[in-house]
Amino acid sequence: MKSICFSIVALGLALWPAATIRADDEPGFIGVQIKATPDNDGVIIVMVFKDSPAHEAELQAEDVIKKFDGKDVTTVQGFVQSVRDSKPGQKVKLTVLRNGQDKEIEVKIGKKPDDQ
Repeated sequence: MKSICFSIVALGLALWPAATIRADDEPGFIGVQIKATPDNDGVIIVMVFKDSPAHEAELQAEDVIKKFDGKDVTTVQGFVQSVRDSKPGQKVKLTVLRNGQDKEIEVKIGKKPDDQ
């Protein structure tokens, strides 16, 4: 009987976060493919998706994203989570290293297209 009670409690805890997400809480999307830098000092843009928020903001392949809204970017996972936690329509500032110089670029967070 104890294992049944434990399973019900575990199931309840597993479902709780999903139940608290509202239908209008869509994850943010900017439309880049990225990889880690060798020294964990940002993420490198490998590809910018056409007609994406990143494309509209003129981000480029080879740009190194060093900051997301003033916070240091050190891992791919951290950057992805920052983007996902942003709301579509929200504007964020990215500090990117391009051609040896830091540049601030504003990006309007979008919604992930159905085909992505």
